[in-house]
Amino acid sequence: MPDRQYQRRRPLRPLPRPDPAERRAVDGWVRVVPAVLVAHVLLFATLWARPGHLALWLWYVGPIVLALTTAILLVLSLRSAYRWKHGANVWHLLAYAGLFAVIFTLPVYDPYPSSYDERPSEAAFRLPLDEPLTVAWGGATSDVNYHVYLPDQRWAYDLVVTRDGSTFANDGAALDDYYAYGLPVYAPAPGVVFASHDGEPEVQIGDERWGLAGLGNHVGIEVAPDEYLFVGHLQPGSVAVSAGERVTAGQLLGRVGNSGNSSEPHVHLHLQDAPRPYFGEGIPFHFHGYRHEGRLVARGMPEGGFRDGLYNGARIVHVHASDDLTLAAKARLFDVDLAERFLAADGQVRVRRRLPTADQPHVTYNMSDTAYMTGLYCAAQTWRYLATGEPEAAARARAASSALRHLVAVTGRPGLLARASAPVDEPWLDDGTWRVTADGGRRWRGNVSSDQVDAMMFGLYVYGAHIADDAERAALGATAAEVVDAVVANDLRIIGYDGQPTRWGRYHPTYVADEEPMNALLMLQMVKVAEALTGLPRFTQEYERLLDLGYARIGEGARRDRPPREANHSDDVLIALALYPLLELEQDPAIRVHYERAADRWFHGGAHPGIDVEANPLATFLHRHWTGDESYDAAALDTLRGVPLDMKWNPDTIAAYSRRFGFSFTPAPVLPQEGEGPLPIAQRGRTWSFLVHNPYHRGGDRLTAAPFETNGLDYLLSYWFGRAHGMIQLTD
Repeated sequence: MPDRQYQRRRPLRPLPRPDPAERRAVDGWVRVVPAVLVAHVLLFATLWARPGHLALWLWYVGPIVLALTTAILLVLSLRSAYRWKHGANVWHLLAYAGLFAVIFTLPVYDPYPSSYDERPSEAAFRLPLDEPLTVAWGGATSDVNYHVYLPDQRWAYDLVVTRDGSTFANDGAALDDYYAYGLPVYAPAPGVVFASHDGEPEVQIGDERWGLAGLGNHVGIEVAPDEYLFVGHLQPGSVAVSAGERVTAGQLLGRVGNSGNSSEPHVHLHLQDAPRPYFGEGIPFHFHGYRHEGRLVARGMPEGGFRDGLYNGARIVHVHASDDLTLAAKARLFDVDLAERFLAADGQVRVRRRLPTADQPHVTYNMSDTAYMTGLYCAAQTWRYLATGEPEAAARARAASSALRHLVAVTGRPGLLARASAPVDEPWLDDGTWRVTADGGRRWRGNVSSDQVDAMMFGLYVYGAHIADDAERAALGATAAEVVDAVVANDLRIIGYDGQPTRWGRYHPTYVADEEPMNALLMLQMVKVAEALTGLPRFTQEYERLLDLGYARIGEGARRDRPPREANHSDDVLIALALYPLLELEQDPAIRVHYERAADRWFHGGAHPGIDVEANPLATFLHRHWTGDESYDAAALDTLRGVPLDMKWNPDTIAAYSRRFGFSFTPAPVLPQEGEGPLPIAQRGRTWSFLVHNPYHRGGDRLTAAPFETNGLDYLLSYWFGRAHGMIQLTD
């Protein structure tokens, strides 16, 4: 083996001796770390003190500055790494601990701490679509709502439509594949439109969205002072409202689109305290009146969620007006309201309740139809008693019958009925002709019409036939006799206090034959009820005289055959009130057939439609009572189920009753009126009686507060008649 050449190795350089000074050296980046930590704590404390709009700027800038500063300090720390050759630098260790503390606590800025987090909006919001929805994103935390990082959208919702967990059919490449696309979007709450933006193009699925207007085509509604609701991503060309316009809950705003920064067709909602996007704090809000997994929710904040490529948030659907009230519960609600707010101490029922104003600080009533309403109430409470046996119902019916007798006595003229009566010291604001009684204690309203007399005789008959004892029947009969005697003695006319015929109180033969055949039935009813309550021969003779004059035959044409939009539905009610006692009392087939023909024309119409197509519950139940025909019952029951509370009351009243009785109510959306048919009950406007209101016309705005409220006697009359006659069950 060859000899190896010996090579001298270079001696190893000795390790430097650790320098204690180097281990204690404090670099510049280390000196900055305490300031970063203090800034972090101060920023967190300030934000969670919720200082309002100051928090916006701190939120947008603060965490970003903290993160960048921390990253820069970590980079700078590398420049002083040489000190570690002298051993661990204590200050470096502490500084690194501080920086990593900042890094690992940055998630404390999730979510944005809005100053409204504990002060949600008091406004009532409905879901913006009628179709079943899935909450894609919504709720309090980032795992169910990615919006929580954005101050203005802290409490935002993204809503989609899903089927079998998917938001689209086919491959989802086209906008039309998405189940939500093109669906109508309704105003979630009433208010004034402050922003209406249209013209942004649709974003096709998969296209670049960077730089696009965030909300796209959108509508902004001020729903309360300093509360601004944004509804975004609408279809171009679909925005249906303008800035400055007042909208009602359920009014059409536009259609679901994919404009703006949107990944797929959906509806975006958020509420903030400023009218400019991004420059406000988000306000939490609750949806009212919806079903979640089949369970009714009166007020809630459904949560979103996304897992395994599918939206798995809450499945919710809007509940239309009063869907969670049974018919019996709604009847109880209307009974309580009427007794507490519309029933006078003497049993009279007032119609319109005028709400206090600055100029008129007292509750007052319009009392033009008090006698009419009291007669209907007397009958309704009688039927309630027959259905339930409740002593309260009998007592209220008795009080109403006494009030009817009082309205005849208060005028001081035999047989002259007053429209209304009230103590002179009661707050009072009413039109019409009023007089004060001789003793100065009361005032009463005159110029009575056939409407009032018809309803009075109807109420006296129903109560007298079912509840009154002999003494009461005698008193009822005496009142009925006075009224009929006065009309007969004055050539079949109602003569007022001034000695002149009242405008709408004529029943004489020429008038009923040539102008108003309905009044033939009303006169027959009046005399027949007086005969039934008194048994006096003179009323039998008068009834026969009217028959000889052809009144029953003339009465067959009581309902005028007119196009339905021109029909007088007030007359339809009067005809019903006249026919009921006549068909209950008349047993002679030759006479009864005239009343049956009148009832058939009234219900089915002639050349033009009758009431049968209108789903009128009282008319339907009377028709079944007279004929046994049950084919219209289902539609009538649907009408009762759908009677909207805001047809009668303002939102504050509904909210108070909702809390008191434990139900939810969401106004039904106001849809465009299509076709010539009658409107469903939920689409009709505010009215004092849906029995009187023509259902071919929408009527008054029921979705905004009105200066007056009315009672639910129309519902009660229909419901208790149906219950008393076995057409409605307690469980319906």
